[in-house]
Amino acid sequence: MYGVTSLVLLHKLFVASRASVHLPLSVSIEDSGRLEALGAITGVHNISISNGGVFKLARPVSVRSSQEGVVSLNVLRVDYDGSLEHSSRGTDSGKVTLRVTELQTAPQFTLDTSYFDVPRNARRVTLYRDESPLNHTCVADDDGDLHLFRSQSCYIASGTHTFRDIVIDSGAELRLEGDPSGVELTKVISELVHIHPGGGL
Repeated sequence: MYGVTSLVLLHKLFVASRASVHLPLSVSIEDSGRLEALGAITGVHNISISNGGVFKLARPVSVRSSQEGVVSLNVLRVDYDGSLEHSSRGTDSGKVTLRVTELQTAPQFTLDTSYFDVPRNARRVTLYRDESPLNHTCVADDDGDLHLFRSQSCYIASGTHTFRDIVIDSGAELRLEGDPSGVELTKVISELVHIHPGGGL
Protein backbone atom coordinates (compact mmCIF):
# COMPACT_ATOMS: atom_id res chain seq x y z
CA MET A 1 0.00 0.00 0.00
CA TYR A 2 2.99 2.30 -0.27
CA GLY A 3 2.31 5.28 -2.55
CA VAL A 4 -1.48 5.01 -2.08
CA THR A 5 -2.88 7.81 0.11
CA SER A 6 -6.43 6.59 0.76
CA LEU A 7 -8.39 3.36 0.99
CA VAL A 8 -12.11 2.61 1.17
CA LEU A 9 -12.47 -0.71 2.99
CA LEU A 10 -15.63 -2.52 1.87
CA HIS A 11 -14.59 -6.02 2.95
CA LYS A 12 -13.14 -7.66 6.07
CA LEU A 13 -9.54 -7.22 7.20
CA PHE A 14 -8.29 -8.97 10.33
CA VAL A 15 -4.90 -8.08 11.84
CA ALA A 16 -3.97 -10.87 14.26
CA SER A 17 -1.89 -10.42 17.39
CA ARG A 18 1.84 -10.18 16.47
CA ALA A 19 0.84 -9.47 12.84
CA SER A 20 1.33 -6.12 11.14
CA VAL A 21 -0.23 -4.26 8.21
CA HIS A 22 0.73 -0.95 6.57
CA LEU A 23 -2.27 1.12 5.47
CA PRO A 24 -2.58 4.40 3.52
CA LEU A 25 -2.82 7.78 5.30
CA SER A 26 -6.64 7.80 5.23
CA VAL A 27 -8.90 4.76 5.60
CA SER A 28 -12.70 4.78 5.30
CA ILE A 29 -14.52 1.72 6.61
CA GLU A 30 -18.01 1.61 5.13
CA ASP A 31 -20.77 -0.46 3.50
CA SER A 32 -20.37 -3.42 5.88
CA GLY A 33 -16.57 -3.25 5.71
CA ARG A 34 -14.81 -4.42 8.85
CA LEU A 35 -11.34 -3.77 10.23
CA GLU A 36 -10.58 -5.91 13.27
CA ALA A 37 -7.17 -5.34 14.81
CA LEU A 38 -5.22 -7.04 17.58
CA GLY A 39 -1.82 -6.51 15.96
CA ALA A 40 0.07 -3.49 14.63
CA ILE A 41 -1.21 -1.01 12.04
CA THR A 42 1.24 1.48 10.56
CA GLY A 43 0.96 4.34 8.08
CA VAL A 44 -2.62 5.41 8.74
CA HIS A 45 -3.31 8.88 10.19
CA ASN A 46 -7.10 9.17 9.75
CA ILE A 47 -9.83 6.54 10.06
CA SER A 48 -13.49 7.13 9.20
CA ILE A 49 -16.23 4.60 10.01
CA SER A 50 -19.69 4.97 8.45
CA ASN A 51 -22.68 3.40 6.75
CA GLY A 52 -22.44 -0.08 8.29
CA GLY A 53 -18.65 -0.07 8.71
CA VAL A 54 -17.13 -1.59 11.86
CA PHE A 55 -13.74 -0.94 13.51
CA LYS A 56 -13.05 -3.58 16.21
CA LEU A 57 -10.06 -3.26 18.53
CA ALA A 58 -8.55 -5.06 21.49
CA ARG A 59 -5.20 -5.22 23.19
CA PRO A 60 -2.41 -5.81 22.23
CA VAL A 61 -3.38 -3.62 19.22
CA SER A 62 -1.12 -0.71 18.30
CA VAL A 63 -1.80 1.90 15.64
CA ARG A 64 1.13 4.20 14.80
CA SER A 65 2.54 3.55 18.27
CA SER A 66 5.27 1.40 19.80
CA GLN A 67 3.04 0.85 22.84
CA GLU A 68 0.56 -2.01 22.99
CA GLY A 69 -3.02 -0.90 23.50
CA VAL A 70 -2.48 2.56 21.98
CA VAL A 71 -4.23 3.83 18.85
CA SER A 72 -2.52 7.03 17.70
CA LEU A 73 -4.43 8.94 15.00
CA ASN A 74 -4.93 12.51 13.83
CA VAL A 75 -8.67 12.01 13.23
CA LEU A 76 -10.99 9.18 14.23
CA ARG A 77 -14.43 9.78 12.70
CA VAL A 78 -17.43 7.66 13.71
CA ASP A 79 -20.18 8.77 11.33
CA TYR A 80 -23.81 7.64 11.09
CA ASP A 81 -24.19 3.86 11.13
CA GLY A 82 -20.48 3.47 11.88
CA SER A 83 -19.42 1.34 14.82
CA LEU A 84 -16.34 1.35 17.08
CA GLU A 85 -16.34 -1.89 19.07
CA HIS A 86 -14.23 -4.03 21.37
CA SER A 87 -12.98 -7.29 19.82
CA SER A 88 -13.64 -10.40 21.88
CA ARG A 89 -10.52 -11.99 20.33
CA GLY A 90 -8.17 -9.82 22.42
CA THR A 91 -5.67 -11.53 24.72
CA ASP A 92 -5.33 -8.68 27.22
CA SER A 93 -8.29 -7.34 29.18
CA GLY A 94 -6.99 -3.76 29.54
CA LYS A 95 -8.51 -0.73 27.84
CA VAL A 96 -7.40 0.54 24.44
CA THR A 97 -6.25 4.17 24.58
CA LEU A 98 -7.52 6.23 21.65
CA ARG A 99 -4.75 8.84 21.47
CA VAL A 100 -6.41 11.01 18.82
CA THR A 101 -6.01 14.67 17.99
CA GLU A 102 -9.68 14.87 17.05
CA LEU A 103 -12.58 12.49 17.72
CA GLN A 104 -15.45 13.27 15.33
CA THR A 105 -18.73 11.53 16.12
CA ALA A 106 -22.34 11.52 14.96
CA PRO A 107 -24.80 12.57 17.69
CA GLN A 108 -26.01 9.02 18.39
CA PHE A 109 -22.50 7.63 19.06
CA THR A 110 -21.58 6.65 22.62
CA LEU A 111 -18.02 5.60 23.43
CA ASP A 112 -17.88 2.36 25.44
CA THR A 113 -15.61 3.52 28.27
CA SER A 114 -15.33 0.02 29.68
CA TYR A 115 -13.07 -0.83 26.70
CA PHE A 116 -11.80 2.52 25.39
CA ASP A 117 -10.13 5.56 26.91
CA VAL A 118 -9.71 8.97 25.25
CA PRO A 119 -7.23 11.44 26.79
CA ARG A 120 -8.71 14.75 27.97
CA ASN A 121 -6.68 16.81 25.50
CA ALA A 122 -8.40 15.17 22.49
CA ARG A 123 -10.68 17.58 20.63
CA ARG A 124 -14.22 16.15 20.48
CA VAL A 125 -16.43 17.25 17.60
CA THR A 126 -20.09 16.37 17.05
CA LEU A 127 -20.52 16.07 13.28
CA TYR A 128 -24.12 17.08 12.76
CA ARG A 129 -26.87 18.76 14.61
CA ASP A 130 -30.44 17.56 14.45
CA GLU A 131 -32.74 20.17 12.98
CA SER A 132 -36.47 20.47 12.65
CA PRO A 133 -37.82 19.33 9.29
CA LEU A 134 -38.00 21.91 6.51
CA ASN A 135 -40.00 20.09 3.84
CA HIS A 136 -40.39 23.20 1.67
CA THR A 137 -38.72 24.83 -1.32
CA CYS A 138 -34.92 24.86 -0.97
CA VAL A 139 -33.46 28.30 -0.30
CA ALA A 140 -29.77 29.23 -0.27
CA ASP A 141 -28.26 31.02 2.73
CA ASP A 142 -26.57 34.44 2.46
CA ASP A 143 -23.39 32.85 1.05
CA GLY A 144 -25.29 30.99 -1.68
CA ASP A 145 -24.93 27.64 0.10
CA LEU A 146 -27.59 25.02 0.77
CA HIS A 147 -26.97 22.88 3.87
CA LEU A 148 -29.54 20.29 4.89
CA PHE A 149 -29.09 18.94 8.41
CA ARG A 150 -30.25 15.53 9.67
CA SER A 151 -34.03 15.04 9.39
CA GLN A 152 -34.46 18.02 7.06
CA SER A 153 -35.72 17.81 3.50
CA CYS A 154 -36.57 20.31 0.81
CA TYR A 155 -37.45 20.26 -2.86
CA ILE A 156 -36.22 22.04 -5.97
CA ALA A 157 -38.92 22.82 -8.51
CA SER A 158 -38.35 22.68 -12.25
CA GLY A 159 -36.17 25.44 -13.69
CA THR A 160 -32.53 26.46 -13.22
CA HIS A 161 -31.17 26.85 -9.68
CA THR A 162 -27.65 27.95 -8.70
CA PHE A 163 -25.92 27.29 -5.37
CA ARG A 164 -22.30 27.75 -4.36
CA ASP A 165 -22.15 24.58 -2.24
CA ILE A 166 -24.73 21.91 -1.46
CA VAL A 167 -24.20 19.78 1.66
CA ILE A 168 -26.64 17.01 2.55
CA ASP A 169 -26.03 15.49 5.99
CA SER A 170 -26.90 11.89 6.89
CA GLY A 171 -30.65 11.55 7.29
CA ALA A 172 -31.41 14.64 5.16
CA GLU A 173 -32.94 14.63 1.69
CA LEU A 174 -32.91 16.98 -1.30
CA ARG A 175 -35.76 16.30 -3.74
CA LEU A 176 -35.78 17.36 -7.38
CA GLU A 177 -39.24 17.86 -8.84
CA GLY A 178 -39.86 17.69 -12.54
CA ASP A 179 -42.25 19.77 -14.58
CA PRO A 180 -45.66 18.00 -14.56
CA SER A 181 -46.07 18.86 -18.25
CA GLY A 182 -42.64 17.39 -19.05
CA VAL A 183 -41.54 20.56 -20.90
CA GLU A 184 -39.26 22.41 -18.47
CA LEU A 185 -36.05 20.79 -17.18
CA THR A 186 -34.82 20.87 -13.59
CA LYS A 187 -31.21 22.08 -13.63
CA VAL A 188 -29.02 22.50 -10.53
CA ILE A 189 -25.67 24.30 -10.79
CA SER A 190 -23.23 24.05 -7.86
CA GLU A 191 -19.47 24.28 -7.33
CA LEU A 192 -19.59 21.45 -4.77
CA VAL A 193 -22.12 18.78 -3.86
CA HIS A 194 -21.27 16.80 -0.72
CA ILE A 195 -23.67 14.03 0.28
CA HIS A 196 -22.76 12.37 3.57
CA PRO A 197 -23.45 8.63 3.97
CA GLY A 198 -27.18 8.23 4.55
CA GLY A 199 -28.05 11.54 2.86
CA GLY A 200 -30.45 11.45 -0.07
CA LEU A 201 -30.74 13.18 -3.42
